[in-house]
Amino acid sequence: MNKLLWILPVVVVFFLGINSCGMKPSHGIPDTITAEQVMTVLDKRMAQVSDFSGRAKAKMSVGGDTESAIVYINYKEPDRFRVNIRGAFGVVLAVLFTEQDSFKVYVPSIKGYFVLGRDENVLDHILPDVRFDIKRITSIFSNSFLPADVISQSVISFDKTKEQAVLTVINGDSAYRYTVHGPDLLLAEEEFSQGDEVSWRIQYSDYTPSNGTLFPRNIILSERDKVVNLVFSKYDINSGLSDSDLIFEIPSNAERYVIEKNRFP
Repeated sequence: MNKLLWILPVVVVFFLGINSCGMKPSHGIPDTITAEQVMTVLDKRMAQVSDFSGRAKAKMSVGGDTESAIVYINYKEPDRFRVNIRGAFGVVLAVLFTEQDSFKVYVPSIKGYFVLGRDENVLDHILPDVRFDIKRITSIFSNSFLPADVISQSVISFDKTKEQAVLTVINGDSAYRYTVHGPDLLLAEEEFSQGDEVSWRIQYSDYTPSNGTLFPRNIILSERDKVVNLVFSKYDINSGLSDSDLIFEIPSNAERYVIEKNRFP
């Protein structure tokens, strides 16, 4: 099970990629660009995406170990999505989906499923050593930029060159850094640190067009000693997904497992 469930952070990484969509890029940062303009772009970049479907190869590296899987994603909103995770030869490893106020994960290999509330850190229950915080990251993809009350209490610095601009928001001993490229201010990297330690970093690249917007086909999430790389080979934005694309029926003979912290069947 441990080898399977490392892939759950990839569900989250996908949404971060959706937030990064923008218009067609060109080279160079405008000389007149301001920190306020960058903040506006970061705050509104989700507005162009109403739904998304795609296929990606996911790879996670921890020390010298690497695990891979293929991930199929249907997404409409932060609380409405379905993710199908497949291994070698197309074998279904797990299906993760939302239903009302919960996350459900069906695992065919154990002929069972488990249910967790949206406010619970799924990975803290299942893989405590992974240390990916679902709650923190989901707050990013539901609104990727910081709320106004945080901004108002923060110190903001802004640096720019001909190629990129870096916006830094410092709040106490925490710092958020956003790096954007080109006149359309496409997000290239975001980073969160506490004190002198970088807690996590997300990098976006290989922006390609889909239905009038751009999507970063290559997304890398780094957190401490773990790296998740998500590379999309197929994707479609604003194609009009239906509710049936988000539903999954758990087999009637599947057993519901109750998760105890640090234990899973």
